[in-house]
Formats: sequence, C-alpha cells, structure tokens
Amino acid sequence: MSAPLDAAVRARALDPQTSFIVQAPAGSGKTELLTRRILTLLQSVEEPEEILAITFTRKAASEMRQRVVETLERANSGEPASNVYEEEGLALARDVLKRDAERQWQLIRNPQRLNLRTIDALATQLAHRLPVTSALGAPTGIVEDASALYRDVASRFIESNIDSMGLVLLQVGNRLEQARQLLANLLASRDQWKRHVYGFGDNHDELRAILESMLGELVESRLDNLYALVPDVLIEGLPERLHMACGFLLEDAEGDLSELPEEMQGWLDLEELPGTSLEDLSGWDGIGAALLTKSGGLRKRLTKAEGFPAKGDAKKRGVEPALLVSHKEHMLELLERVAESPEFIEALAEVCSLPYPRYRDEQWALLSQLLGVLPKLLLELHMVFAERRVVDFTELAERAQRALGTEQEPTDLALSMDLSLKHILVDEFQDTSQTQFRLFAQLVGGWEPGDGRTFFVVGDPMQSIYRFRDGDVALFAQAGDDGIGPVKLESLTLSVNFRAAPDVIKWVNQIFASIFPKRADADSGAVTYSPSDAHLTTDGGVQVHTLVNKERFDEAELVACLAAEALAIDPQHTVAILVRTRSQAGDIFDALRARSLAYESIDMDQVGERAVVRDLVSLCLALRYPHDRLHWLSLLRAPFVGMTLNDLHALMSESGREATVIELLRDPARLALLSADGQARAARLLPILEPALKRASRGRLLPWVESVWLQLGGPVVCRDAVDRDAAERALARLSSLEADGRLWEKSVLTEVMKSLYAANAEEGECRIQVMTLHKAKGLEFGTVILPALDRQPRGDSTQLLNWFESTLDGRPQLLLAPLEQSGLPPGRRDRINRLVRKARERCDEQEKLRLLYVACTRARHHLHLIGRIRRNTEDQYQTPINSSLLKPLWPLLEPDLPTEDTHKSPEPISPAPEEVSDTHKSLAEISDTHEPPGLPIESDPVSATVSSFERLPVDVEMPSFVSFEWEKVAKKQEVDSESVKFSWAGRTARDIGTVVHQQLQMLAQSADSLANVDFDALGIIAERQLRNMGVQKEMLPQATETVLLAVRSTLADERGRWALSPHAEARSEWALSVVQEAEEGDGDPEKFMGVWNREVRQMVIDRTFVDEQGVRWIVDFKTGDHQGGQVELFLDSEQMRYADQLNRYADIIRRMDEGPVRVGLYFPLLKGWREWEPPNREQGSKH
Repeated sequence: MSAPLDAAVRARALDPQTSFIVQAPAGSGKTELLTRRILTLLQSVEEPEEILAITFTRKAASEMRQRVVETLERANSGEPASNVYEEEGLALARDVLKRDAERQWQLIRNPQRLNLRTIDALATQLAHRLPVTSALGAPTGIVEDASALYRDVASRFIESNIDSMGLVLLQVGNRLEQARQLLANLLASRDQWKRHVYGFGDNHDELRAILESMLGELVESRLDNLYALVPDVLIEGLPERLHMACGFLLEDAEGDLSELPEEMQGWLDLEELPGTSLEDLSGWDGIGAALLTKSGGLRKRLTKAEGFPAKGDAKKRGVEPALLVSHKEHMLELLERVAESPEFIEALAEVCSLPYPRYRDEQWALLSQLLGVLPKLLLELHMVFAERRVVDFTELAERAQRALGTEQEPTDLALSMDLSLKHILVDEFQDTSQTQFRLFAQLVGGWEPGDGRTFFVVGDPMQSIYRFRDGDVALFAQAGDDGIGPVKLESLTLSVNFRAAPDVIKWVNQIFASIFPKRADADSGAVTYSPSDAHLTTDGGVQVHTLVNKERFDEAELVACLAAEALAIDPQHTVAILVRTRSQAGDIFDALRARSLAYESIDMDQVGERAVVRDLVSLCLALRYPHDRLHWLSLLRAPFVGMTLNDLHALMSESGREATVIELLRDPARLALLSADGQARAARLLPILEPALKRASRGRLLPWVESVWLQLGGPVVCRDAVDRDAAERALARLSSLEADGRLWEKSVLTEVMKSLYAANAEEGECRIQVMTLHKAKGLEFGTVILPALDRQPRGDSTQLLNWFESTLDGRPQLLLAPLEQSGLPPGRRDRINRLVRKARERCDEQEKLRLLYVACTRARHHLHLIGRIRRNTEDQYQTPINSSLLKPLWPLLEPDLPTEDTHKSPEPISPAPEEVSDTHKSLAEISDTHEPPGLPIESDPVSATVSSFERLPVDVEMPSFVSFEWEKVAKKQEVDSESVKFSWAGRTARDIGTVVHQQLQMLAQSADSLANVDFDALGIIAERQLRNMGVQKEMLPQATETVLLAVRSTLADERGRWALSPHAEARSEWALSVVQEAEEGDGDPEKFMGVWNREVRQMVIDRTFVDEQGVRWIVDFKTGDHQGGQVELFLDSEQMRYADQLNRYADIIRRMDEGPVRVGLYFPLLKGWREWEPPNREQGSKH
C-alpha cells in the first residue's frame, strides 16, 4: 500500500503538542489515525493513564485497544511491514516499546493500562469517585433499558399528583394510559428539556416573557430575511392588484368586509408592502394568501375566490370586460416574475406559518401546569432510583458533571484529574450531545494554552445520525470555530477512502455532492459534503433498481436474488441488507427463508404481530378478565377454536352489556342459536377452559394459558418453525411479565410484544446480515443492498412538551410549546406548535441525507439501491413521498427512468416444504363457508368480505400432551386447597380481596408513611385496579368503598399497624414453591425420579417478619366480613378453618428458619385477630 494522497494531513494530526478536530469521512481510516495518535502520545507521557481516549460504544473502545496492542505485538515480534504506510505505524510502535521498557509499563501484558473507555464508563467512574458531591450515594447499578422504570415512575406520579394535572389530562382526553406513556417518554429525553425548564422555579411569568421575547426576535429575523428577498416587481405592482381584488370580493360579500377571509381584509387599504416589525406579520399573511396556495406553492391560476373574476362577470359588475382581463393578466405576469425567485417563495411560505409571538392564555395555562409538574416528576424518578439503587445513563452523565463542579468552583476530583490527564481523545464526535459537550468542557476547564496538554477529536458530520439520542451535529462546527472550554482546535480533513472500489466512491461523490446543502446551518443541522479519493483499485459498482408498479413481495424476491448472486462472488464475500426500520424487513426474511439463505439479524425479525402471538395474548387476557369481550371474541375466532362470524353474531346478539362471553357459552338456550358446527366447537372448548377459569385466578396464570393452548391445538395451527418459535418466545415473555407483576398493564404488554423477535435462521457466522441503517454504522460489507427506499419511516411520536433550540446572532433561542389536542387538521394547529414541528422536520430532512450517505458508504464492492415507484393514470411517474430516502435521489434518477417497465422480476421460489407428521397434515382445513339455518352468511357484512379462514376441523383428534393433562403427573396445586374458599360468593368479592391484599402490600413496602395515607389517591388506584379485573361498572363504587374500608380499618387498628410496620426480615406477598416428598412405602418408583413427577405446591404468605423478641410471625389477611352478632364465634370458626393452612406454612418456614414461629389471622374489615403457636410436625416426626 502506497502512501495515501492526504499523508501530509495524517502526519500533521500526530503532532503531540497541538489539539485537533479532524473530519474523517466514511472509510478514511479513522480508527487507524486514533491508534497512531495514541502511539505518538505514549512516547512522551510518564504513565499510560495520562492519556484518556473516549468512545461512544464498548465495541469501539475494545477495537481501539485491540488495534494498539496488535500494533505493539507486531513491532515486538519483528514482523516486517508490507508497505510504506504500515511501516510508519510500526515505527511508532517500536518507539513506544522503548518507552515501555524504560518505564516498566508492560503494556502488551497489561493492556488494561490503556485508558480507553466509553463516555458512559467515564461518567460512572467520575460519579463513583466523588459519590457525595455527585449524589450517587450507596453502590448503584445501571439500567441499560430504563423504559419499564420510566413507566413505573409515571404511574406513581400520576397516582399521587392526579389533582394537579387537570389540564394535561384533559388534553389527552383523560386517557391515563396515554398520559403515563407520554410522561415516560419525557423522562427518557429529560436531558434535552431539563435545562430549559429549570432555573425559574414557580416564576412562570418570567419564563413566559423570556420565551415570548425569543419568539419575537425569531419572527423579526425571518421578516428581515423575507423583506431582503422581495422582488422589485412586487413592490410597485402588487398593492394595486390586491386593492382591486379586494373591491371585487367586497361586491360579492355585499359590502361586508368581515365576510372576507381575515388575511384578505387588509388588501383594501394596502398602499405598500408590509415592513419588518411584528405588527407587519398579519400583512404578510395577506401577501401569502394572494401569492401562495394552501400547500405553500406559488399560485398558477386565479379565480374570483381570490378577487379575479372572469370577463363574463363584467356586465354583472358594471365594468368593461377588458378591465377584468387586464386585472388578471397583470397578476399572472407578477406571478411569473415571482417564480424566478424561489428563495422568496420559500421565505414567504415560512413567514405565513409563523405565530404571533404571544402565547394564548389557555395555551400558557397548559404549558405552565406542565412546567409546574415536571420538577415533581423528576423528584419521583430520583426516589425510584434511590429505592431500587439503580440509575440510568442520563443520570450518570449529570452526576458526573456534578462531581467535577463548575469552572469557578471545581471539586477536588476535577483538580485531581486536571493534574493526572495530559491528553484526551474523543471518537465519533459528530454524535456528541449538549450534556456530553459540557462534560468535555469541564474536563479541560483548568487547561491553559501552551501547557503541553492536548484535546483531539475525530468524527464526520456527514455521518451524524443520532439526533433522536440528542446528538447535535452543530457542536462539531462549534468546536472547530470556538474550541472546547479554553482549548482551541486546529481543523483537519481527511480525504482518502481505504474501503470502497473507485466506481463506488465516484458515484457517492457525484450523488451526495448534488443532494447535500451548499451551506452549513446550525439550526437545521445542515452540513456540506466533503468528497473522498479512492485509494484501492478493486472492482465494483452501483446499481439502482426501480420497480415500477411492483409490490413488496416482488422487491423482497429481488433482494433475495441479489443476495444469492453476491454470495457466489467468493467464499468470503459478505452481504448486508440494510433497512430504515425493522418493519421493512418482514417480507425480506420470508424471501430469504424461501431460498434457504442463512442470515443473521439481531433484534430484527419481529414476531410479536404474528397471529399465533396475538391469539396467545387474547387467551391470556380472556382467562384473566372474564368481562373483556374483545379478547374473548378474539379467542373464539382463533383457528384452534374456529367459530364463524355468524356463530359469534348469534352468540352475542341481544345479550346485553352485562353478560360475559363465558356465561353465554354456558347457557344452553344461547348455544342452541348456534350452528351445529358452532355448538360442537363450544362443546370441545368448555371442558378445557373451565378448569383454567376455576383455578388460574388463585395462582399463576401462564401455566394454564400454555396448557389450554396446547390442548386446543395451538402448536398444530402454527404455519412454520418461525410461528412455533414465536409462540415459545411469547409464552416465555408473558411468564416473565407475570413474575414481575406487570402482565396486566396493557401498554407494557403491547410494548413487550413489539420487541419480540425471532431467532436467527441459522446459528454461527452468516455471510448475510440484515440490520437497520443505524446499526450498520461503523461496519463494512462486500455487497450492500438498500431496499424500501420509497417507504416512509414512522413519524415523531407525540410529546407532552415540544421544544426546539436554535441560534440567532450567536445567541441561543428556545421554542417551547405544550402538547396539541390530537386529531386537529393542519390548518387548525397552533402556530407555535407548527413552528416547532417545522423546525424539527427541517432537521429530520438533513439527517435523512446523512443516513442515506451512511448506508451507501458501507459497501466495499457492490451497492444496490431498490425503490418501488408508481405510474399515475396519465402514465407519469409519481414523485416519491417527502420523508422517503428515494425523494432526495429522485431529481437525479427521474431523467434516466425508462418509458416502460423493463425490469424483470426474479422467479419466485416456493418455500421448501417442512417435514410434518400425518397428524399435522390432516389438520389443514380451509372452511368458513357453511350457512347456519336461519342465518345466511350474506347477512353478516364482515363475512361477506372474507371468504374463508384457516381453522382446525371440529372433529380433529388432537395429539396427546401427557405432561399437561389436568389430573396426571407433574400437576401443580395451591396449598390453599378447594376446601378453603372465600367466605363470600361471586368473583367481585374475590377481586376485592385481591385489591385489598395489593394495597396492604403497598402500604407495608412504604410503612414509614402509614400515618399520611392519601385515601383520595388510594381510591382512584383501587377503582382502576377493580375495573381492570373486570368488576362491573355499577358495582365499582361499592367495591371501591369496601377496599377503602378495609385499609382504613387496618390503619386505625393497633394490631393492623403493627402487622404493616417495618420489622426485621419483613416480606409481603412472599411466593414459594414446594415439592412434596413421596409418601413412605409408596412402591411407585417413578415418584422418586425427580421434581417433574412429584406434586408441586405453591403458596403465598401475605406477611412475614421477625419481631423484637426474635419470633418469626406468619400473618394471613382474610378480607371476609361477618354480618350480625357473635363476631368472636365467627373468628374462632375461621381460626379452625384455616389452621391447617397456616400450620403448613409454618412447617415450610421452619425448614428455612430455626427460630420460634407464630402464626396469625388478621381480618381488616373486622379488626379481628387470632394467633397461635403452630405444632412442630418436623420435630414430632424425628421422635
């Protein structure tokens, strides 16, 4: 390898006395440059730890460390270099080895002395080194995915602050679930908004004045820009045209000016164009109404609606036809001249969408309420962090900054690091956030020019694609212009590409030099293009595949065909299929599997939306919530049950709102309305469901879900191995949710199923990888295939707080707006929100260009771009949608598109048939065509549109699932046997008992606040819990009052408070599983073969603790009530009734705890108490 063309720039970057910021385009050898910089610096430091290299991923840190060590090992072994460029690197390494020997570093044996770490690891180190200042406190874990924690915090916050969120909740339609998710989203992005809403305390009026002042300055700057672009022809000709137009409009309105659109009313008195003050904003709205369409484009035709009537109206208006013709022609001539000034048109459209710089009072009231609750939300987050002894990475970064102090008051840690660090290197600097930038500035706060310390950053603004993580590409240019803290940086740019073939680089240069902006802009994140020079002479090329009027299946087939062809190039060739979102890969996976092409995809192949998973979720929720008709009907429609729509209609028709689906299925008269097929399917379903319904509510649900699914034939209706894998993963994930107590939160369930991915089609190293564009950053492949370029990504999610930062004359500006009411058409959206949205859209548009650049520069040899395009009815190509990756390429591709579709789709490959059993083959029945007597299929409007659906035959003989039969081996049963039942009838009473137990558990976990319980908030929570369990609406008030009575009575009773108070080794709702030993003398040898063949008993101890005397207490809460007198006799009878149950609890606890044990029954509704010392049966058996 000869020396690269930019060798002088690379040599300059190694100067150990100078700080640099280096732009390193894709493939330019950034890691090698960092490696050589580290080797150069190692020659002059006293200890390796004086050099700190920071990366953004563990992989990058590991790769850099490995590269340094490998270079040192090669130099140490005497291995010769293969070219001049390699020799330069080895020479640096040999000099380091000399220094290593002098200082006894032994870097090859101790590579951990190389101070290479991620930004998160650095923050962790800083926070832990000064835990008091950073507020980190006790040892703390780090939550990598904190989304579940954020939802928990949001739930707790809403429950305790619901009264102070009236306007916020009203804006989301009082949908608490949506409010919870929106608050959780805010917590995830708090490092982006926190700095904007803190510092004003409750003085929101001051904040309002500042925000409105900033907004006013922004509007005036846009007006200045617009006025400077006004074509001269408008200054003289437009006022006269609009004055006349308004006169004609007034005639049509019978002289009533108020009947005209507001923006047109100003035309009547218009003598000159508006100016640049805020008062002129409405005037420019009028100019925009005259010149622009509603979409912001220049008008091409004029009608009487704009004040330009046809000449046929002359007689009616009492004017000469020539006047109307001249009036319209002059205006059309003005429009033609304006068309020559596209910058003016764009600026006018922007000004017409600008808000008047004042918040409406109702809008500010909402924003003020939101700003008032956000500090409390953060306080709740910190409380959860403290309780769970965990933090997220955002919190770590903030605490790291706190640990360093400020520039005026640095901490001892900052002073210590100032002395110990001589050189700092930062990789991927283009993705730095504002928080990280401030951390870097703090690290170098005490540095001075000429003191021998250097700051070296490398990155590529063209590859900045992490704005959604608060990556700010403008910081790269800011660091180059102003430096970081007191450190000034010299700017360098690499130009040589060591990765791609010359033809690929030539195409990339041509395309992206055309579509990247010509000027950089900090507000939109626009960066200019920096071209590359090829260093290699390898073969390669770029192909653009435009599929005209083709479907996604055709595109997937083409992708699989191209991948297969690429693999044939050579045995080491690698292929990457890169998509913008995971949802774009589904058809591609099917096509790859059809061709038996092994591929690797990490968290890509989503299976949570497969029918088999949806059916399992419906079964789970149906068993848990008998009143949930939606999931019950989904269950009956599932292929392993297979009821027709007509039968469902007959079952539910005129059933009222109160009856549950299971009650209707139990009703013989109702079943008689079904077809013979429907009756047979119900008869097959009920014996399987009834045991699960009866017992699942008193223990774990998921074993019953799986058992019902197996017995009904769930595995048999799986279409392929992916379906079966999906079912397996779904059951495992549902079981995990149940163990965490989160199975019943539907938003959690939805999110979890969205993140359910299939296993890779093939284990081991695969030559085909499927991944998102973001995941591909930093990687390279022989062939890169970019499908779905025509498709749009998912839009920005709704936020409770919308914000955007910009700069004006070097000063920061902030746009801040609250959540808009959902469903508003674009024309009715608040203009401040529209301004924020538009600003963010401009940033998204620029990042889209960079994302496309990243994707195209992953290819070493071959690049394939695929997009589907449509022809309209006039046989013209339709322009791609604006947010697609195809749109920026369209002006360059459209001229070369064929006049007719010449692309030949590859022949589709039928999936290889799986080997299936005869039993499975006999189950393939497509049927939904029979007509029940008296209810023809045509009468069902849904069935009329669906001709068939796949389901099991009603008389199918199912495979035997011995392990899951109800009364055979390996069965689970609760210690609380069927003889121990609740003392009241009905499911509602059982649900009340469940909620009381949950409330008492919550109080026991926060026992320090037993004296300050907010019963209003508790009532809201209890009502929601009861509603989620399916308690009927009319019974909710009484049920909620019963729960509150139980809790109040417990807290008012000394014994109740004692049971809930803090104690040693206290636990609430302690779940244990116990394996029963085989009976002595039992001759069945299988009973001694393992846990699976023994009976497994489950038990849940309501409350247990050790008191001051060392006695272990086992307390069981019984929420039954007793009407009338003789309460003591009732309590005595209850003690006798539950004695065996609690004595068994004691036996099990004695196996784990040798101390004294006592048991007690507590009755919250009665303030009743019974206690005794249970007999020690274990001791008795030993004697």
